[in-house]
Amino acid sequence: MLVFQIDGVSVTIDRRGSGPSVLLVHGLGGPAMWERVTPLLAAGHDVIVPHLPGFGESPPAGLPLSADDHALLLGRLLDTLGAGSVTVAGISYGGEIAAILAALLGAARPDRIRSLVLICPTGSRPHSPLLRTNFAQRMFRPFIRWALTRAWISDTLSRRSFFAISSRPQGLVRRYLDWLRQPGRADVLAETIGDVWSRGESLPGVVGRLVVPVRVVWGADDRTIPPGAALALEAARPGMRMTVIPRCGHSVPLEKPDELAAIIAEAVAYARVESP
Repeated sequence: MLVFQIDGVSVTIDRRGSGPSVLLVHGLGGPAMWERVTPLLAAGHDVIVPHLPGFGESPPAGLPLSADDHALLLGRLLDTLGAGSVTVAGISYGGEIAAILAALLGAARPDRIRSLVLICPTGSRPHSPLLRTNFAQRMFRPFIRWALTRAWISDTLSRRSFFAISSRPQGLVRRYLDWLRQPGRADVLAETIGDVWSRGESLPGVVGRLVVPVRVVWGADDRTIPPGAALALEAARPGMRMTVIPRCGHSVPLEKPDELAAIIAEAVAYARVESP
Protein backbone atom coordinates (compact mmCIF):
# COMPACT_ATOMS: atom_id res chain seq x y z
CA MET A 1 0.00 0.00 0.00
CA LEU A 2 1.06 3.58 -0.67
CA VAL A 3 0.14 6.67 1.36
CA PHE A 4 -0.16 10.18 -0.07
CA GLN A 5 -0.91 13.56 1.44
CA ILE A 6 -3.36 15.43 -0.78
CA ASP A 7 -4.13 18.96 0.41
CA GLY A 8 -3.46 17.86 3.97
CA VAL A 9 -5.64 14.73 3.70
CA SER A 10 -4.02 11.30 3.99
CA VAL A 11 -5.08 8.85 1.28
CA THR A 12 -3.96 5.22 1.13
CA ILE A 13 -4.04 3.40 -2.20
CA ASP A 14 -3.53 -0.13 -3.46
CA ARG A 15 -1.81 -0.16 -6.85
CA ARG A 16 -0.83 -3.18 -8.87
CA GLY A 17 -0.35 -4.38 -12.43
CA SER A 18 0.69 -2.49 -15.54
CA GLY A 19 -0.99 -1.28 -18.69
CA PRO A 20 -3.87 1.17 -19.22
CA SER A 21 -4.82 2.80 -15.92
CA VAL A 22 -8.08 1.92 -14.16
CA LEU A 23 -9.28 3.79 -11.08
CA LEU A 24 -11.69 1.78 -8.91
CA VAL A 25 -13.80 3.89 -6.52
CA HIS A 26 -15.48 2.08 -3.64
CA GLY A 27 -18.74 2.91 -1.91
CA LEU A 28 -19.88 2.55 1.70
CA GLY A 29 -18.59 -1.03 1.79
CA GLY A 30 -15.02 0.28 1.58
CA PRO A 31 -12.13 -0.91 -0.61
CA ALA A 32 -12.86 -4.56 0.24
CA MET A 33 -15.60 -4.32 -2.40
CA TRP A 34 -12.85 -4.55 -5.05
CA GLU A 35 -10.78 -7.39 -3.58
CA ARG A 36 -12.00 -9.97 -6.11
CA VAL A 37 -11.88 -7.68 -9.16
CA THR A 38 -8.44 -6.13 -8.64
CA PRO A 39 -6.33 -9.26 -9.32
CA LEU A 40 -8.38 -10.01 -12.44
CA LEU A 41 -7.82 -6.54 -13.90
CA ALA A 42 -4.18 -6.30 -12.76
CA ALA A 43 -3.23 -9.01 -15.26
CA GLY A 44 -3.35 -6.37 -18.01
CA HIS A 45 -4.00 -3.01 -16.37
CA ASP A 46 -2.52 -0.51 -13.95
CA VAL A 47 -5.17 -0.82 -11.21
CA ILE A 48 -5.49 1.98 -8.65
CA VAL A 49 -7.78 1.45 -5.64
CA PRO A 50 -7.92 4.48 -3.35
CA HIS A 51 -9.17 4.14 0.21
CA LEU A 52 -11.37 7.20 0.60
CA PRO A 53 -10.66 9.21 3.79
CA GLY A 54 -12.11 7.39 6.78
CA PHE A 55 -12.44 4.09 4.87
CA GLY A 56 -10.09 1.13 4.73
CA GLU A 57 -6.58 2.16 5.75
CA SER A 58 -7.09 5.90 5.22
CA PRO A 59 -7.69 7.88 8.44
CA PRO A 60 -10.66 10.25 8.67
CA ALA A 61 -10.06 13.67 7.14
CA GLY A 62 -11.21 15.46 10.29
CA LEU A 63 -14.08 17.23 8.50
CA PRO A 64 -17.13 16.06 6.53
CA LEU A 65 -16.42 15.33 2.85
CA SER A 66 -19.09 15.36 0.17
CA ALA A 67 -19.06 13.40 -3.08
CA ASP A 68 -17.78 16.57 -4.76
CA ASP A 69 -14.94 16.79 -2.22
CA HIS A 70 -14.01 13.17 -2.83
CA ALA A 71 -14.03 13.74 -6.59
CA LEU A 72 -11.72 16.77 -6.27
CA LEU A 73 -9.43 14.75 -4.00
CA LEU A 74 -9.24 11.89 -6.50
CA GLY A 75 -8.51 14.31 -9.33
CA ARG A 76 -5.54 15.65 -7.39
CA LEU A 77 -4.49 12.10 -6.52
CA LEU A 78 -4.36 11.22 -10.22
CA ASP A 79 -2.17 14.26 -10.80
CA THR A 80 0.14 13.16 -7.98
CA LEU A 81 0.35 9.62 -9.37
CA GLY A 82 0.98 10.82 -12.91
CA ALA A 83 -1.59 8.24 -14.03
CA GLY A 84 -2.36 9.97 -17.33
CA SER A 85 -5.61 8.99 -19.01
CA VAL A 86 -7.71 6.61 -16.91
CA THR A 87 -10.89 4.58 -17.04
CA VAL A 88 -12.89 5.13 -13.86
CA ALA A 89 -15.25 2.55 -12.36
CA GLY A 90 -17.34 3.27 -9.27
CA ILE A 91 -19.67 1.11 -7.20
CA SER A 92 -22.73 2.58 -5.41
CA TYR A 93 -21.63 5.85 -3.72
CA GLY A 94 -18.34 5.41 -5.52
CA GLY A 95 -20.28 5.50 -8.80
CA GLU A 96 -21.66 8.91 -7.88
CA ILE A 97 -18.15 10.12 -7.03
CA ALA A 98 -16.79 8.66 -10.29
CA ALA A 99 -19.41 10.50 -12.36
CA ILE A 100 -18.65 13.80 -10.63
CA LEU A 101 -14.92 13.22 -11.18
CA ALA A 102 -15.55 12.58 -14.88
CA ALA A 103 -17.63 15.76 -15.12
CA LEU A 104 -14.99 17.87 -13.33
CA LEU A 105 -12.04 16.58 -15.34
CA GLY A 106 -14.04 16.35 -18.56
CA ALA A 107 -14.69 20.09 -18.43
CA ALA A 108 -11.14 21.09 -17.54
CA ARG A 109 -8.98 18.29 -18.97
CA PRO A 110 -11.02 15.99 -21.24
CA ASP A 111 -7.99 13.80 -21.96
CA ARG A 112 -7.78 12.57 -18.35
CA ILE A 113 -10.90 10.35 -18.29
CA ARG A 114 -11.13 7.85 -21.14
CA SER A 115 -14.30 6.08 -20.09
CA LEU A 116 -16.62 5.62 -17.13
CA VAL A 117 -18.28 2.53 -15.63
CA LEU A 118 -21.07 3.17 -13.12
CA ILE A 119 -22.12 0.16 -11.05
CA CYS A 120 -25.55 0.55 -9.41
CA PRO A 121 -24.68 4.15 -8.45
CA THR A 122 -26.43 6.19 -5.79
CA GLY A 123 -28.10 9.46 -6.72
CA SER A 124 -30.15 8.10 -9.61
CA ARG A 125 -33.40 9.00 -7.88
CA PRO A 126 -34.08 12.25 -6.00
CA HIS A 127 -34.73 12.03 -2.28
CA SER A 128 -37.42 13.85 -0.38
CA PRO A 129 -36.50 17.50 0.34
CA LEU A 130 -37.27 16.75 4.00
CA LEU A 131 -34.20 14.49 4.17
CA ARG A 132 -32.01 17.40 3.08
CA THR A 133 -32.96 19.66 5.98
CA ASN A 134 -30.49 20.29 8.80
CA PHE A 135 -33.08 19.03 11.29
CA ALA A 136 -33.36 15.68 9.52
CA GLN A 137 -29.60 15.34 9.33
CA ARG A 138 -29.22 16.03 13.06
CA MET A 139 -31.96 13.53 13.88
CA PHE A 140 -30.85 10.68 11.64
CA ARG A 141 -27.08 10.70 11.97
CA PRO A 142 -26.88 9.75 15.69
CA PHE A 143 -29.25 6.84 15.01
CA ILE A 144 -27.18 5.76 12.00
CA ARG A 145 -23.97 5.81 14.06
CA TRP A 146 -25.62 3.61 16.69
CA ALA A 147 -27.29 1.23 14.26
CA LEU A 148 -24.35 0.51 11.98
CA THR A 149 -22.15 -0.73 14.81
CA ARG A 150 -24.70 -3.43 15.71
CA ALA A 151 -23.62 -6.75 14.26
CA TRP A 152 -27.12 -8.01 13.42
CA ILE A 153 -27.96 -4.81 11.52
CA SER A 154 -24.73 -4.89 9.51
CA ASP A 155 -25.24 -8.59 8.78
CA THR A 156 -28.84 -8.01 7.66
CA LEU A 157 -27.82 -5.16 5.36
CA SER A 158 -24.97 -7.25 3.98
CA ARG A 159 -27.26 -10.22 3.29
CA ARG A 160 -29.64 -7.90 1.49
CA SER A 161 -26.75 -6.76 -0.70
CA PHE A 162 -26.21 -10.24 -2.20
CA PHE A 163 -28.44 -12.37 -4.38
CA ALA A 164 -26.80 -15.53 -2.99
CA ILE A 165 -25.35 -15.16 0.51
CA SER A 166 -23.02 -18.09 -0.26
CA SER A 167 -21.10 -15.75 -2.58
CA ARG A 168 -20.26 -13.34 0.26
CA PRO A 169 -16.57 -13.51 1.27
CA GLN A 170 -16.02 -15.27 4.56
CA GLY A 171 -15.59 -12.87 7.46
CA LEU A 172 -16.68 -9.81 5.45
CA VAL A 173 -19.09 -8.50 8.11
CA ARG A 174 -16.60 -9.11 10.91
CA ARG A 175 -13.91 -7.18 9.04
CA TYR A 176 -16.38 -4.38 8.35
CA LEU A 177 -17.38 -4.13 12.01
CA ASP A 178 -13.73 -4.15 13.11
CA TRP A 179 -13.15 -1.18 10.81
CA LEU A 180 -16.35 0.59 11.83
CA ARG A 181 -15.48 0.43 15.52
CA GLN A 182 -12.19 2.27 15.02
CA PRO A 183 -12.23 5.88 16.27
CA GLY A 184 -14.13 8.23 13.98
CA ARG A 185 -15.17 5.63 11.40
CA ALA A 186 -18.86 5.45 12.34
CA ASP A 187 -18.98 9.26 12.19
CA VAL A 188 -17.49 9.18 8.68
CA LEU A 189 -20.03 6.61 7.54
CA ALA A 190 -22.93 8.58 9.03
CA GLU A 191 -21.71 11.76 7.33
CA THR A 192 -21.40 9.90 4.03
CA ILE A 193 -24.93 8.52 4.24
CA GLY A 194 -26.08 12.05 5.02
CA ASP A 195 -24.36 13.26 1.87
CA VAL A 196 -26.17 10.61 -0.20
CA TRP A 197 -29.46 11.95 1.18
CA SER A 198 -28.69 15.62 0.83
CA ARG A 199 -27.10 16.06 -2.59
CA GLY A 200 -28.57 18.88 -4.65
CA GLU A 201 -27.93 17.80 -8.25
CA SER A 202 -29.10 14.29 -9.06
CA LEU A 203 -26.83 11.82 -10.85
CA PRO A 204 -28.78 11.98 -14.14
CA GLY A 205 -27.97 15.69 -14.29
CA VAL A 206 -24.26 14.92 -13.95
CA VAL A 207 -24.34 12.04 -16.45
CA GLY A 208 -26.23 14.16 -18.98
CA ARG A 209 -23.32 16.56 -19.35
CA LEU A 210 -20.49 14.01 -19.55
CA VAL A 211 -18.36 13.91 -22.68
CA VAL A 212 -16.83 10.45 -22.16
CA PRO A 213 -18.18 6.96 -23.01
CA VAL A 214 -20.40 5.72 -20.16
CA ARG A 215 -21.23 2.11 -19.29
CA VAL A 216 -23.80 1.31 -16.59
CA VAL A 217 -23.91 -2.04 -14.79
CA TRP A 218 -26.63 -3.27 -12.46
CA GLY A 219 -27.45 -6.47 -10.63
CA ALA A 220 -30.83 -7.75 -11.80
CA ASP A 221 -31.75 -8.61 -8.20
CA ASP A 222 -30.42 -5.46 -6.52
CA ARG A 223 -32.67 -4.75 -3.52
CA THR A 224 -30.59 -1.82 -2.28
CA ILE A 225 -30.97 0.30 -5.42
CA PRO A 226 -33.34 -1.53 -7.81
CA PRO A 227 -32.22 -1.54 -11.48
CA GLY A 228 -35.27 0.53 -12.41
CA ALA A 229 -33.27 3.51 -11.14
CA ALA A 230 -31.23 3.26 -14.34
CA LEU A 231 -34.18 4.56 -16.37
CA ALA A 232 -33.43 8.11 -15.28
CA LEU A 233 -29.81 7.69 -16.40
CA GLU A 234 -30.89 6.33 -19.77
CA ALA A 235 -33.21 9.30 -20.23
CA ALA A 236 -30.36 11.69 -19.45
CA ARG A 237 -27.93 9.85 -21.71
CA PRO A 238 -29.73 8.26 -24.70
CA GLY A 239 -27.80 5.37 -26.22
CA MET A 240 -25.84 4.72 -23.04
CA ARG A 241 -24.56 1.14 -22.79
CA MET A 242 -26.36 -0.78 -20.06
CA THR A 243 -25.66 -4.27 -18.70
CA VAL A 244 -27.92 -6.05 -16.23
CA ILE A 245 -26.26 -9.08 -14.63
CA PRO A 246 -28.68 -11.88 -13.71
CA ARG A 247 -28.68 -13.53 -10.28
CA CYS A 248 -26.76 -10.63 -8.80
CA GLY A 249 -27.50 -8.16 -6.02
CA HIS A 250 -25.96 -4.80 -5.11
CA SER A 251 -22.47 -6.12 -4.30
CA VAL A 252 -21.63 -6.72 -7.95
CA PRO A 253 -17.79 -6.66 -7.59
CA LEU A 254 -17.92 -9.36 -4.92
CA GLU A 255 -20.74 -11.47 -6.34
CA LYS A 256 -19.87 -11.38 -10.05
CA PRO A 257 -16.19 -10.36 -10.22
CA ASP A 258 -15.37 -12.16 -13.48
CA GLU A 259 -18.27 -10.60 -15.36
CA LEU A 260 -17.55 -7.13 -13.97
CA ALA A 261 -13.80 -7.31 -14.66
CA ALA A 262 -14.59 -8.26 -18.26
CA ILE A 263 -16.96 -5.29 -18.60
CA ILE A 264 -14.39 -2.85 -17.20
CA ALA A 265 -11.66 -4.27 -19.46
CA GLU A 266 -14.03 -3.91 -22.40
CA ALA A 267 -14.69 -0.28 -21.45
CA VAL A 268 -10.93 0.35 -21.43
CA ALA A 269 -10.51 -1.28 -24.86
CA TYR A 270 -13.55 0.51 -26.30
CA ALA A 271 -12.25 3.89 -25.15
CA ARG A 272 -8.82 3.19 -26.67
CA VAL A 273 -10.38 2.35 -30.01
CA GLU A 274 -12.66 5.38 -29.96
CA SER A 275 -9.95 7.85 -28.88
CA PRO A 276 -8.50 9.94 -31.74
